[in-house]
Amino acid sequence: MNASEKRKLKRRGSKGTLIILALLLATSGALRLGDGIGIAVARAAAPVEEAQTSQSSPALNCPIPPVAVAEALSEREARVLAKETALEDRLAALALADQAIEIRLVKLASAEAKLNETLARGWRIRGRPFPSDRSVPIDETKRCCSFVCDNGT
Repeated sequence: MNASEKRKLKRRGSKGTLIILALLLATSGALRLGDGIGIAVARAAAPVEEAQTSQSSPALNCPIPPVAVAEALSEREARVLAKETALEDRLAALALADQAIEIRLVKLASAEAKLNETLARGWRIRGRPFPSDRSVPIDETKRCCSFVCDNGT
């Protein structure tokens, strides 16, 4: 095979590829056009159906009678009243819990004062000042209570 025959073979192969690509492009375009036709037909048929529906039942566009509005407002008022009652119950429960917490805080403060007094008494028995007094510096390296430990550390 000489060079001119090789060129002819290459051209034939490239022409086939171009034809396949063109066919794929045309098929894709036809599918896209076909897809839009179905939607367009459906849209064109919709106004006819709407016109037939509006002629058969013209009472759909009438205003709501005042009795229906009053009933709807009564139902809404009942729902709002139920929510308000639930909210008042919750607020009462929170107030009760707040009172219980206040009582516990008072008891805790009393117990803390008694504990502080007991610890101070123990320190005084040992003959040392209680560290809660601001005049006596607390040694941070020794965190042990000296009236409890035997070796004084």
